[in-house]
Amino acid sequence: MDGIAVIDPTMRQEFQKRRSGPWTDEPDRVLGRHVSGLYWLLKRGAAGAWCGYVAVTQDHPAFRHSYDHDILDTARMDVHGGLTFAGPWFGVDQYWWFGFDCSHFNDLTPFLASLAFWDNAQEHKPV
Repeated sequence: MDGIAVIDPTMRQEFQKRRSGPWTDEPDRVLGRHVSGLYWLLKRGAAGAWCGYVAVTQDHPAFRHSYDHDILDTARMDVHGGLTFAGPWFGVDQYWWFGFDCSHFNDLTPFLASLAFWDNAQEHKPV
């Protein structure tokens, strides 16, 4: 599952204003293709937390369905915090993306780590 890593200069400047941490040298986006043929994307959200996405094509039964539609067997999906996104990306209609985010209660994000109450962010434990 090799991917293409991208560093977003604007986002990088914002993170440099905040504390350094495990995310300091990580890319901001990684795009790849699974051996099954599905594209996947890891992308930082507004708080710097990772979001993960998988794209299905028009021939997939879940194409153009909501992430909570019955056609998806969400009971068998092991996704952090559950699916939180379904839709096209940048107006490209041949792919339908399903996604999740890592910005839930007690998740470490660069934004929270930059706040004073999250003093020991390296240990991932709130004070």
